Amino acid sequence: AVYGTEGFVLECASAGMDATDFFRENKKFWQEKVIIITDVSQGIVPIDKKTRAFREMNGRLMLYLAGEADEVHRIFCGLGKRVK
Repeated sequence: AVYGTEGFVLECASAGMDATDFFRENKKFWQEKVIIITDVSQGIVPIDKKTRAFREMNGRLMLYLAGEADEVHRIFCGLGKRVK
């Protein structure tokens, strides 16, 4: 399992890298893994440009990973739901 993916996305956003491109180029390393990523798209949109860029990049990566996945599960308040 790969846990804390949103931390990697934050580092990519800070460095000017695109996390989705990284995952696309390195698919062979994660395609058989369980990837755990926190959805940070809820709530008030931050004023800080870097934080907004991080949230956008995190959401785009989640969309990409969900499209590639065989199964997608969402855990909210401890309740799991299969989305795909």
